[in-house]
This record gives sequence, structure tokens and C-alpha cells, in this order.
Amino acid sequence: MSYLYVEGIGRDYGIEDEIYHVVQGEGRFCIENEDFEVQQGSIIYVPAHAAHKFHSITQDLTILVVFSCRVFTTRISLRSV
Repeated sequence: MSYLYVEGIGRDYGIEDEIYHVVQGEGRFCIENEDFEVQQGSIIYVPAHAAHKFHSITQDLTILVVFSCRVFTTRISLRSV
């Protein structure tokens, strides 16, 4: 699955923790009031509800994003039959 990211749309406020791995490309990333450069190999942790966005992209970014799941609503019971 892939998405087109349009720069300058605004900040995201995810409801789950997120981890971004920059597979390739270069740009900048802003989380809350901290702004820094990202490039191939960068790994970024974003806690739930933190304002964040990529911007000033100088080379197209390929990013792997991992979302956490805070609550499981289904319990699995393992027992011998």
C-alpha cells in the first residue's frame, strides 16, 4: 500500500504512537516544536497525539510507518483440546 504525501497540508495528530523509518530520500521533520533533517536510515518516534509532519522535502521520500495498538479488544484463550 502506498500513499501520496502532499507537502504543506498541515500537521497530523495521530491517536497511536508511530515510528517512521526513512528508507530513502531527504527532507525535514517537525514534531511539536522540534524540527530536524531526515535522510535514508533515519528512525523517528512520534508519541500519540503529538503534532508532526514532513516538510522541505529535497528528495522523494520512501517511508515505512509502524503504528502501535494501545488496546486489544479481543482476548485469545489458549487451552488444550
